[in-house]
Amino acid sequence: MPEHYAYLDKVLAGALPVSIKEHPEIVIFSDLHMGSGGRRDEFRRNSEMFLRVLRDYYYPRGTTLVLNGDVEELHKYAYKRIRVGWEDIYREFIRFNDEGRLLKIVGNHDDKIAGFMHRCKPFCVHDALSLEGFEKPVYIYHGHQSSRRYSHFNDYNEFFLKYVAKPLGVKNWAKSHDNDRKIKVEHKLYEFSRSRGIISIVGHTHRPLFESLSEPDLAKFFIEYNLRRYSMAKAKDKPAIADEIRQLKAYFQLVTRSRTGEIQSCVYSNEIPVPCLFNAGAVLGKRGMTGIELTAESIRLVHWFDENVKKKFVNVTGRTPQQPVGRDINRLVMREREMRYITDSIEILS
Repeated sequence: MPEHYAYLDKVLAGALPVSIKEHPEIVIFSDLHMGSGGRRDEFRRNSEMFLRVLRDYYYPRGTTLVLNGDVEELHKYAYKRIRVGWEDIYREFIRFNDEGRLLKIVGNHDDKIAGFMHRCKPFCVHDALSLEGFEKPVYIYHGHQSSRRYSHFNDYNEFFLKYVAKPLGVKNWAKSHDNDRKIKVEHKLYEFSRSRGIISIVGHTHRPLFESLSEPDLAKFFIEYNLRRYSMAKAKDKPAIADEIRQLKAYFQLVTRSRTGEIQSCVYSNEIPVPCLFNAGAVLGKRGMTGIELTAESIRLVHWFDENVKKKFVNVTGRTPQQPVGRDINRLVMREREMRYITDSIEILS
């Protein structure tokens, strides 16, 4: 048994139980990396969108907010500076928390927050959550626990980022920017989840995954699906389907451009994929922010974006974006499945 299996087993054994009956609608966001609010703070890009989405969409709906790790960028900034720099964001967190609708999980960039919880009031933090009420175990955790070595060298990474990279303006050299390394992380998490017959919802790599499939994987899936549609379609319908295939091809080329190795990025190799691994992506994405919405009946990957995002990234699903918080912010359901389908698939394929 790989060494990290025992470590992950230990993490999940201590997970906080959360009942889906008591929290019937959940949204999971990961990897905010909130800094001081200054010009080098990567969170600034989507901070206004994130605030409005929480304040005007999820809070009024009664949704439970799960922050799945790397909320604060403690490798670069002091916690006090982050709280001051993003008072409006924390004010919204407190609103959720006061109603018992905020669950906060630690990641590798904010794991030290557990050591000074007295300064983090009113928030509690957890290593993992265990969602109760499903036919298969469902766990939410950041995902850095797939490597114990990461924990051992975390202090050195923090020193480099805070005292070398940040003063020099060097961008983060984290796993999220190293394609080969993040694929290895995803592969470890996938194999662990498959072997245990569980559903894992993670973050860490900043890359959205749904049913163990990444963006390029999804694009290839939709291209193949539409090619089959094209071959069976009536002549009058073929031009529209062909145009959709071309858009998907352009999208695939766009998301794989200059990402070495990502074209072969399936975390399950050449096997039939077991839909056991999901990733909420990141709030600080360059094309908006992604998250996972979860109920007792369904799970969906959602993309929030503004008018600056190219249409190639919007048309990939064939669905129409909604504008629930204003005409300048869009919500697009990228993928959606019934939870019964997910649990049945894991039961049969694992």
